[in-house]
Amino acid sequence: MCGRARCTLSPAEVARAFGFPTTSANAGGGGDGPAVPTLHLNRFRPSYNVLPGAYLPVGAMRALPGCAHGGGGSDGEGPVIQCMKWGLVPSFTGKAEKPDYFRMFNARSESVKEKVSFRRLIQKNRCLVAVEGYVIMVDFEFCDFYLCHARSSVL
Repeated sequence: MCGRARCTLSPAEVARAFGFPTTSANAGGGGDGPAVPTLHLNRFRPSYNVLPGAYLPVGAMRALPGCAHGGGGSDGEGPVIQCMKWGLVPSFTGKAEKPDYFRMFNARSESVKEKVSFRRLIQKNRCLVAVEGYVIMVDFEFCDFYLCHARSSVL
């Protein structure tokens, strides 16, 4: 079970990981940043121990005013970096209930199309999540494994 992750990336590193354009560092000492729209990045707190329910930067395609695929000025879809909470709150959760992000946070690729909870979401509601690694908990008391890419800082 993968219940923790590491994400200490800057907004520019997230943009580069998704192949989105970035701005260059300026002469005044300011760093580079994403050259695509961003939403709620102030909610993200870099951490070596990210748990379900925490905000993570994700890359997605969103309807944006003035963004068109053909280069025209009409509205269309474009890339955006947005902070979202890790986890899925089932549709049957009551409004008064506190969301349990640990209940549904790990969709397995081999069964995501068959499970009712995920099947309707996989068609349209997809995004990319940039993390540096995952912690796999084999035994809740004694044994954890950190999985990361050997040559890249982002998975």
